[in-house]
Amino acid sequence: MTSDRKTREDLADELVAQLPGLLRYARSLQPDPQQAEDLVQDTLVRAREKSASFRGESSLGTWLHRILHNLAADASRRRREVTADLTDDDATRVEGLWREGLVHGGLRGGGGAGRDPRTPA
Repeated sequence: MTSDRKTREDLADELVAQLPGLLRYARSLQPDPQQAEDLVQDTLVRAREKSASFRGESSLGTWLHRILHNLAADASRRRREVTADLTDDDATRVEGLWREGLVHGGLRGGGGAGRDPRTPA
């Protein structure tokens, strides 16, 4: 057995040993079991793609957990990014409601009736 093959087998054994902890962590970040499993799978794919960047300054488990955490954070940010398909009329209406709230002090508070709170008193 060559040392390269032994290294790959050792790495595979270490990855298998990390799976329960990764899945527990993924479930704490993502309550949907299927999405948590997908997150673990994406973590393993990313680890394989970036294996050359693993410097061994931390344990393999720590590195994998960091990858999982970053993937979960990226997914969370993507879910929060909502695009609105507003027509010009919709945008004008929203702008008018927003300005009305500002002028009357309803949305931003503070400003008296007829005073724009964005301008100094």
